[in-house]
Amino acid sequence: MAFLKSDTQRARDIIISIISMDKRIGNRTLAEGVETQEQFKFLREIGCEKIQGYYLGRPRPYDETIHNCFEKGITVELGCWKAYYDAIMDVNFLTGHALLLIEYRDHAYHILFANQKSRELFWQGDAEKYKQWEEALNTYTQPSVRYLRRGLHRVMLNGEDEELAYPLNGDFVMMACHRVISYSGRCLLAVDCRLHKIAHEGDLFRPAYFLRNLFYLYDKVATINLTKHEIIELTQPQLRSGLHKLPLGQALAEYAEQSIYHANRKRFADFFDIETIPERVSAAKLGSIVEAFRTKGPDGTLIWKTHRIARIASSEQDIYFCVVRVSDAQDMSHYEEKCRAQYVLPSDGEEDSVELLWKNFITGFPLPAFWKDNQRRFRGVNQKFLDFYDFDSVQELLDSTDEDMNWHVHPEPFERDEHDVLEKGITIRDVPGQCLARGVQRNILATKWPVYDVQGNIAGLMGYFVSAEALAHVQQQSHEALFVDRVTRLANVKGLLFLLAQYLDEYRFGYRNFVAVFIRICAIDRLLRRYGEEACNELLGCIADEIRRIVGPVGASGRFDRNQFLVFSQYTSQEEVRDLGQRLRTGIEAIHSFGQRSCTLFVEMHMAYPQDQSDFYEDIIAALLGRWKKKS
Repeated sequence: MAFLKSDTQRARDIIISIISMDKRIGNRTLAEGVETQEQFKFLREIGCEKIQGYYLGRPRPYDETIHNCFEKGITVELGCWKAYYDAIMDVNFLTGHALLLIEYRDHAYHILFANQKSRELFWQGDAEKYKQWEEALNTYTQPSVRYLRRGLHRVMLNGEDEELAYPLNGDFVMMACHRVISYSGRCLLAVDCRLHKIAHEGDLFRPAYFLRNLFYLYDKVATINLTKHEIIELTQPQLRSGLHKLPLGQALAEYAEQSIYHANRKRFADFFDIETIPERVSAAKLGSIVEAFRTKGPDGTLIWKTHRIARIASSEQDIYFCVVRVSDAQDMSHYEEKCRAQYVLPSDGEEDSVELLWKNFITGFPLPAFWKDNQRRFRGVNQKFLDFYDFDSVQELLDSTDEDMNWHVHPEPFERDEHDVLEKGITIRDVPGQCLARGVQRNILATKWPVYDVQGNIAGLMGYFVSAEALAHVQQQSHEALFVDRVTRLANVKGLLFLLAQYLDEYRFGYRNFVAVFIRICAIDRLLRRYGEEACNELLGCIADEIRRIVGPVGASGRFDRNQFLVFSQYTSQEEVRDLGQRLRTGIEAIHSFGQRSCTLFVEMHMAYPQDQSDFYEDIIAALLGRWKKKS
């Protein structure tokens, strides 16, 4: 407090030294006695974490204190954001260089903090230039800004520090970028800036100067090593931080998925076919091959970009140079035709027009589907969607957003996902969520993707969802198809193998004995000849019901041949085993009719134990192969 009040350079130097020492040893600094705006700005500039004093308000009721803080632009920090804001305290504000804190939120970059040196370096202290620079940072018109955004995006995603060379008034600003923390859609980047001046006019013609400027013209510059199957993406020349080495196949797959428009991915895969690149490059007249693809920009807009591959002279390895830049050609209609031909066969008639194809597709689509404009307002849905929410007509939700319909208890995740689709052009797949339908909360998995107009701009989004109940039903059907016998609804051969593995694990590691009971119904073949297959299946169903009733919840059963069944059951005494066998025989042979038909059944039975390993496994294998025979 005494140092602040004296307001001398010596006092300020002492405060700076205290805060610098606290930073080094990991302490948090609280400055007391802060009374004026000037003191507050000084402490903020040097990275003091907390303040206390009359600047926030003299002693008064709580509500008045909070109101006074709000008037000064100070808001309340929620508990969930404590770790995020605490991480800012680890940034060294006393670096001695120009420092920027750039926060990515709401799909845009914001200058959270700029110290005096950075304000002088970039904007010469002009507040209007500061606003213009932040606006430019969120556009894509200037090549140098596009280059800077790409670098910030890489640091934000992978968390690796990177150094970028940003041109400024004929010189370069070397920007050391570091990801401080990322949380809930926000990311904080600390950028330490140092001016690298061009000493004299001759420096403008040095190779390093030209190479750096080339990187502002190209969206991507990379080398492809076909011998080692790796790719090195260059962010700028002659800097260690500018090298990013990745497996070639993985990098191409990720780039295609994230950046290439889905209609162009087949041509993209053909162009980057690593088996044929050497032959195609060698055969090219100019020593390089080139192709254009519709590629997503940072805001999701589709832009035609040229991809060129040329060989780098090397005596030992096949190394190629690959560059990507915005295409010069204005008329790319021949590429559009290539894309269209991938999916729709040409026809002279009217029957497969785009309108008719669309109408039939959306009518027959088996899941609830919808499409919205770029303001997230509904423009259409299919009948499955109407049925799910119990609407009579699309007019009931036309021009409404999800929030207008009030069918999400927690709408923020849905809103955030749709903004990502509309503003970044990404596709989200099978994202879990909850919605209210027919007065009940339903669990769904939603998939959404951008819709583009003829100029390649995002005009809206489309999507569909599947309910968790429907998915569980499909999984149940899939399970039954794999493991359940369709006639008896007992386990089939695959199901019996699965059950056997479980019983064997419990026998080996849980020391619980079990028995395998083999059952053959001798009369089935005769009844089949007499009544036919459909009636015989009805009888097998009755037998399965009886086996299921007798075994109950303590055992498992299945059918491994037309008239042969297998039962697994754990036991503690031989009396239990004998009782089980007697009840199975008596119960099955007590069946004398099925439907309107009469029958007499005879049961052959054999029991095997895992203790008798050779006989047990021989019997199991023979049964599952359909070769089991009764043993005496």
